[in-house]
Amino acid sequence: MPILGWTSFRTAVSGFVLVCSLALCGLAQGGGMASPSDPRSVADPFSKMEQREIIVRGMPGEPEPKKGQESACFLPPLTGAHNLTVGITTLEVQGKATKDYEKACDALREGKFDEAEKRLHEAVGKYPQYSTLWVLLGQVLERRQELQLARDACLQASKANSTSVPSYLCLADIAAREQNWKDVLQLSNHALELDPSTNPVSYLYQATANFNLHSLDEAEKGVLRGMDIDKTHPNPRMNYLLAQIYGAKGDRTNEMIQLRQFLKLADGTPAAESVKQYLSKLEGASLINPAAAQPVPPAK
Repeated sequence: MPILGWTSFRTAVSGFVLVCSLALCGLAQGGGMASPSDPRSVADPFSKMEQREIIVRGMPGEPEPKKGQESACFLPPLTGAHNLTVGITTLEVQGKATKDYEKACDALREGKFDEAEKRLHEAVGKYPQYSTLWVLLGQVLERRQELQLARDACLQASKANSTSVPSYLCLADIAAREQNWKDVLQLSNHALELDPSTNPVSYLYQATANFNLHSLDEAEKGVLRGMDIDKTHPNPRMNYLLAQIYGAKGDRTNEMIQLRQFLKLADGTPAAESVKQYLSKLEGASLINPAAAQPVPPAK
């Protein structure tokens, strides 16, 4: 079965289906949410998520790493992503590079992306073995749409430390931007092989890839596993993706439940208003036709 593009997939699934080309990272460009009367009548809820404020602060509910932690300033959705184990050599390099890393982090927190990029270039020149510097540089370059340079930086991170989970997630994020879902699945699977229990964002990438490859059951399983890992810091992106999965399955009831939960966690973000409009349409349709809110029986 050929893999459908986003436009074809949006047309192929019936009813109200929440779609977004990069739902997991809030970096979508274009797309929209389908409705029976006008597929483009409601704006893509993540279309504005590249705003600097959102990139710096992340989404409500995401953990706030403490200053001094290795992943203290990764940009969303890698916020809090970390390595399960750290070798002695890495610890030694990390200690030497801490000052440079913190200066770059401070620049990012202040929205000074040019300064942060400059400091990171200088830092990786001095400490090329420190994978975390490369990952952050890759994220900054990705934000500038310099995808090949970003990919090179993230690859350097994986070469500096072959067990660096953030480096593979950084590569997965770039692949997701390009909608290379097979690559996203391969990279997220590798991240999960390295650490299956402490980085919920790995499951977010894996589930998004499976969703786009139309493996809906696997996508649902991955999102639920990711949600279960860190219940104290619920990630609204998980609820958003799960809503899409239920929508594609024709399960409007659970789709609406996940959208309501998303709004609880992400109210006040640029995405919220569009989601509210879409949810209102779903609720209105379910009142007119209650049967439409029930799960669609699987095809025999």
